[in-house]
Amino acid sequence: MSRKPSRPSSYAKYTVWPVISKYVRLLGCIKTTGTSTYGHCYTCGRKNIPFSELEAGHCIGKYGHSNTEFEEDNLRIQCNNCNDIRRGGGMVATFKAKLIAEIGQSRWDRLYYLSKKVRYWTIEELQEIKTKYEQKLDELTRSKV
Repeated sequence: MSRKPSRPSSYAKYTVWPVISKYVRLLGCIKTTGTSTYGHCYTCGRKNIPFSELEAGHCIGKYGHSNTEFEEDNLRIQCNNCNDIRRGGGMVATFKAKLIAEIGQSRWDRLYYLSKKVRYWTIEELQEIKTKYEQKLDELTRSKV
């Protein structure tokens, strides 16, 4: 029997993030290849990466910026190299430039502003986010079938 997380941070890690990550990766695959099985890295452009090898990467890192951790504007599909700060950290400027070109300066400014505010999520808020992305994932999956 698995233990239920008792802290919001644990709840986010073990229940909310997998749903959002799957949604972002599936949406990215559909946008870049028109399929649910392969996608292109948003940052470096590496092509035809299998879904299972793609990651949902944050332009503004999630550590220390919990307010933007689940913001869809902050998330895009990446190869594991670009998503790893130790290996792909030099690509952050590329990610940011592409993201601003895609979403516009005003949405970037909003995202940046949010990232500077401290946020302590409640389990109830996180459950709402999880439910929202389960519904979006279901709709996306049904539209691709």
